[in-house]
Amino acid sequence: MGFQGIYRAVYDYKPQSEGELSMTEGDLLCVLEKSKEDDWWKAKKKASADDEDEPVGLVPNNYVEEAQPVGQARSLYEYTRQTDEELSFPEDASLRVYDASDPDWILVGFERYGQPWARAGA
Repeated sequence: MGFQGIYRAVYDYKPQSEGELSMTEGDLLCVLEKSKEDDWWKAKKKASADDEDEPVGLVPNNYVEEAQPVGQARSLYEYTRQTDEELSFPEDASLRVYDASDPDWILVGFERYGQPWARAGA
């Protein structure tokens, strides 16, 4: 599936109905689907250290903005994704880093074959 983009919440949002996602200003969101019919996007919120799961739900698209990379990295080896949330990339690929707080995974962007966003193993 892959992500359609990495976004950051610019405002707090408390769900008004079932299926909506709570978010706090600064939360990192992986957008899964962008609705063409309304202003709600399906997103997965990056889990904090206190969370076991990464919650998924709808967010108002005017409460988020595209996240800016916090750094860059270059792959040492080729990697073939193992799940839909991972990203395949060649050796020596230039990667945009969005989050490196997890000791096992780094959230990166790499534009290739229509799947520009995913997680890469650290």
